[in-house]
Amino acid sequence: MFTGLKTSIKLTMRNRYKYITMISCMVVDIIALLVSIHLFHYTVNGDQHNVINLQQTAVITWLLAAIVFKLYHFKEDLHVEAFFSRSWSVFVMQTLLTYISLWRLPIEISQISGLWQLTGMLLYLLFSRIIIASLLIRMQGKSQKIGIWGFNLAGIRLAAYFEAINQPVQFFDENESEPHAYSDKIRTSLVNTINIAAKAKLKELYVVMHQDYLDDMGLYIKLADSHCLRVRFIPFYPGMSVDQFRVSTLAGLQVICSRPEPLADSINRLKKRTFDVLFSLFVILFVLSWLYPLLACIIKWESRGPVLFKQLRTGENNKAFWCYKFRSMKVNTESDTRQAQKKDDRLTHIGRFIRKTSLDELPQFYNVLIGEMSVVGPRPHMLKHTSDYSQVVENYMVRHFIKPGITGLSQIKGLRGETKQIVEMQNRIDSDIEYLTYWSFMKDLKICLLTIYTALKGDEKAF
Repeated sequence: MFTGLKTSIKLTMRNRYKYITMISCMVVDIIALLVSIHLFHYTVNGDQHNVINLQQTAVITWLLAAIVFKLYHFKEDLHVEAFFSRSWSVFVMQTLLTYISLWRLPIEISQISGLWQLTGMLLYLLFSRIIIASLLIRMQGKSQKIGIWGFNLAGIRLAAYFEAINQPVQFFDENESEPHAYSDKIRTSLVNTINIAAKAKLKELYVVMHQDYLDDMGLYIKLADSHCLRVRFIPFYPGMSVDQFRVSTLAGLQVICSRPEPLADSINRLKKRTFDVLFSLFVILFVLSWLYPLLACIIKWESRGPVLFKQLRTGENNKAFWCYKFRSMKVNTESDTRQAQKKDDRLTHIGRFIRKTSLDELPQFYNVLIGEMSVVGPRPHMLKHTSDYSQVVENYMVRHFIKPGITGLSQIKGLRGETKQIVEMQNRIDSDIEYLTYWSFMKDLKICLLTIYTALKGDEKAF
């Protein structure tokens, strides 16, 4: 519905407009819900009690969907294209939730629901989001120019960010013949820049400079304050790419981290652990309760040995744990050193089937339940692989910052199976680190669904 707008409008709302716009949008969205139901109610001649029930249900489901898709999110810059996409996602999810919640009510109520869902709210969302985009374009067009002092990689990236949101930018030192080598030259240049920026009526001046030259920051702030000019300082670390670390504050002190880790937050860990416990209990009670004895009989009938295969693997914080699987191979002495291969002569007939369908991994839900693994995370490797690959694969040990998983981002990308070349393991590790860096609860759900789909379809690398 918003495809044309998404390709033509790529703006970002600045903080001063964001809060009032989001709050206003939330209020108007809810009012539109109530009005749409009220108007269409009379086309079916429903009673007042039913309308009130429908309105209450609609508001609750809309807010629930808005929370899930972060429609009214205040902690990040608002990208218009993302706002359109989230609005559409909320609309679809809220429609489904409403139909589910009203399945016991008379058919007339479903007719009302269908009318306002497919016409009133659809038209409202289309026109309201177009109006918001128009307002943002107007506000961006009236934006005052922002100054940047510091013609370096960080300064150029900052300028690119502002230009991407149609914010005028002016560099103040891009034409200087040599970089600032001494503090007195830096002080003179920056003081002159502040005076020039103030005379030019700039609203903000961003100073991107090496941390060693921030000793006189108080002087620059006082001078800018006297001119009613807002000055912002961004430390520049020449030896590191800005993509390699993040900066936060702790007790008023600057903290530099190598990468963002959402699962370092206790709330996120609680969400993930709650999901792990509930999901693993479901599988153990409703799947393994009948599948375990069935597979156990077949495995024992086909070959000698235990039903379960257990192996020491590397877990969170590089701690070894016993990982459980349904035994898919004949008992052999190479299980701790040799990876499974295509047409592996060690595989049993039932073993080929359960590995192809990933049923051999189901006992690991016990590992999940006791807290050694997670449903989603980097796959645990044999101790020998951890020892070998940690010496030759960059950032290999980073994957052990979090619990290993039964499935993971690498698996749904097809990065599984035998690793014959170092580059194959490097790609897998890069994917694991991507998961660690950009974790979200919705990403976990998506990975679970794609894993189930892949298992049903069949994965050519599962052998």
